[in-house]
Amino acid sequence: MLYYFLHHVGRVIFVALLLVAVTGAGLLYWLHQKPISLDQYKSFLADDLSEAFGGRDVRISNLRFGFPPNASFPVLTADRLDVLGDGGRSLFGADDITLGVKFSELLLGRVDLSDLSLGEVRLPISLADGTDQTRGFMQRLDGLFETLQELLNDDVGAGLDGIALDQLVLAGRFQSGVVLNNILVTKQEDLLSVAGNIHGGQFILSMTANKPAKIGLVLDGAELSLMPFEMDLPLNGRLFLGGQLTKNNQGFVGNISARIENGFYDQMPINASLTAQLSNNLLVISEARGSYEGSNLALTGIMALEPGEEAIMLSGDGALYLDEPLAAPIKMDLPGIRARVAFDGSISGNIEMVYQDLVGFVRLNHGNGQPFLDGRFENLPVSLIHKHWPILGHGNTHAWLNEHVEKGMISSIALSMNKFGDRPSGVFSFDNLSMNFLDNQLQLTVPNGVADLDDNALRFQLDAGGLNELNLGKSLVVLKGLYDEDQSGVIDATALGDLAQLKDLLTLPRIGALTPQEAQEINISSKLTFQTLLELPLIADLTFDDVRLKVSGVGRGVTIPIGEEAKITSPKLDLAWEKDSPLTFLGPVNWKGMSFGVAGRWLGGEGIQARLTCPNTNA
Repeated sequence: MLYYFLHHVGRVIFVALLLVAVTGAGLLYWLHQKPISLDQYKSFLADDLSEAFGGRDVRISNLRFGFPPNASFPVLTADRLDVLGDGGRSLFGADDITLGVKFSELLLGRVDLSDLSLGEVRLPISLADGTDQTRGFMQRLDGLFETLQELLNDDVGAGLDGIALDQLVLAGRFQSGVVLNNILVTKQEDLLSVAGNIHGGQFILSMTANKPAKIGLVLDGAELSLMPFEMDLPLNGRLFLGGQLTKNNQGFVGNISARIENGFYDQMPINASLTAQLSNNLLVISEARGSYEGSNLALTGIMALEPGEEAIMLSGDGALYLDEPLAAPIKMDLPGIRARVAFDGSISGNIEMVYQDLVGFVRLNHGNGQPFLDGRFENLPVSLIHKHWPILGHGNTHAWLNEHVEKGMISSIALSMNKFGDRPSGVFSFDNLSMNFLDNQLQLTVPNGVADLDDNALRFQLDAGGLNELNLGKSLVVLKGLYDEDQSGVIDATALGDLAQLKDLLTLPRIGALTPQEAQEINISSKLTFQTLLELPLIADLTFDDVRLKVSGVGRGVTIPIGEEAKITSPKLDLAWEKDSPLTFLGPVNWKGMSFGVAGRWLGGEGIQARLTCPNTNA
């Protein structure tokens, strides 16, 4: 009896389960093929969504219940959702909407919205119609805080466990916009949190509604090359950023830390870091460090943020610490700093620099069509160059300057650089300059002069000076290959002296153009005015074989003794000599009351080869 009863009950249960399975399968199949239209539920959903978006009206297009692609359970979907502003204008909208609801609640005629998932949203961040575009940056920041507080107080996200967004494009002045992916918005009491991905990195943005309001931001490893800079910047690397901003009755208070790791600018390594605090519109830079192509610098200071129409205005003072590749670090005071950082990415600024007696003024520009750098400096002693001139791996300029430029004062410098990373060019004036060449055998002294720096060469121009015992007139000294592994020098000078001083110069051991015996054999006296061209590589163990020397000039009052009483004289004799060539002479001579024209060569130990001509004759 019991067996038949259980058998009967089992058959009933089996049939019931079969009916449920068939009905469920049919319902699921029907939902796949033809989702249920839920137009009658729009009012319920609109109320929930309006509450989630701070009480703003919403518009839902083609609401339905069914299976989206690759889903295992039925969900509530819509083609589009628009959040409306005044006059029914769409503030922003999104396509491919998924709304989390309970199926059991839906069957009972109720809609309990628990979460919301959106596709792509493009949110314009340009100024709204009627906004006063003359408002300064701090005023706009204050307005942003008021708007965020209003959103939080409006209970954005109320009634939802979270809002998921596949992609958000903040479209403004940039063509591509700032692209955020995989965004999750959550609301817990007075804290709103937004997390997601940005340009290959991650971010977390948090905001509080309680006063004083706070905004916090963490950015972890965003790729700089993907950032939508308005200008095409050859910048790569990872950006890490953290900060917090609070508004109180006196203004804004906050802190920020940022760094760029493994960066490259124009294919050159670059790294940077910043730590700063903001207090009542004063930006206190605890430390800003940067390195580019092996160069390092650090900056500290206090800046005041000023209102501006389309830019952040900074003014204040600070200090600049420069390290490698300088031979020794240097810290310069910055008593005056003014900068303008525009919202279009352009930067301009003026910086006053002071170090001991050195005073400088630098103008920096970026992205505004002006040269990257224009600078003026005064009272730069050579001793400061000796101490701090950069040591570069591919050159020995620092060692050469310390060895060969003994003293002097650069009274003024004007430098310019068209773009970041270019070689600087400029002009400067100098006083009391002293230099040596060839192991101190050549001594060059210049009371004053001017110089110019162009590409890879430094040129000194002077009107007066001294080269050993010779007086110099208008002359030019050129140092070539400043940025090369080896440097070379050129002295193109007008000299005044006598033949004895020239012989002393040519018999110097490191020159050796004449031996002492050969110099003694030239038993000639004369006042000389000559042009000398000396070209020499600035290398160690330099010998005369490495040097090119060329001399041409005029001897006046020439006297050549012949025997004990006789002598040959000349009022003017043209002289020329070049390395590896004989000394040549040309001009009128007098001997025993007779006048001749002479053209000849002195052949050293082989004597003189000359051609004499007599006036009014063909001889």
